[in-house]
Amino acid sequence: MANHPNLPKPNPDANVSTAADFDALAPTVDEIVVDQGCLNNDAFTTIDLSRFTGLKRLAFGNHCCSYVEALELTGLDALESLTIGNNCFMSVETLSIDLGALRRIVIGEGCFESVDALRLVGMNALESVEIGGSCFSKGDGALCVKDCPSLREFKTGAYSFYEYVVCEIENVEALEAIEIGPYGFAGASLELKGFLVHKV
Repeated sequence: MANHPNLPKPNPDANVSTAADFDALAPTVDEIVVDQGCLNNDAFTTIDLSRFTGLKRLAFGNHCCSYVEALELTGLDALESLTIGNNCFMSVETLSIDLGALRRIVIGEGCFESVDALRLVGMNALESVEIGGSCFSKGDGALCVKDCPSLREFKTGAYSFYEYVVCEIENVEALEAIEIGPYGFAGASLELKGFLVHKV
């Protein structure tokens, strides 16, 4: 069964496959890679990353952390790359991101469906944000991207932010283009200044 074609293949770079693996990680690790389909125990409702002060890369495979209720990505001053696979963190209602060294955010499809606010504010190193389809779809939500002077691109997939009513992007002098997928921000008021917006 381990080699069945319909089962996800293990990521050879992963260093976390179980909650026990996560708990056993040394505080000095600079990379955490969670394998596909992991950390989905209904008792695993919180994920505390605060001890990993030197962490530079954080990556989750597809279908991870189904029962986590809140995700706080703050205080990780060395983190440069955040990658989240498809259909992760589907139960999260509160998401906080405040990472001064973070350069790239990649979020797959179907993530953070229940989150009603995404704020990327004062993140000086942030260069790229890519969000897949059907993410952040809770009603009456608000997106705020502000004071991110290095941000060059912001892309979202179809139906992401579909029911968000506010989209505010301000003071992002390096931004070259925004690409919003079909039905994104369908009912939102847009505050976009000084750059190209491409809706597909």
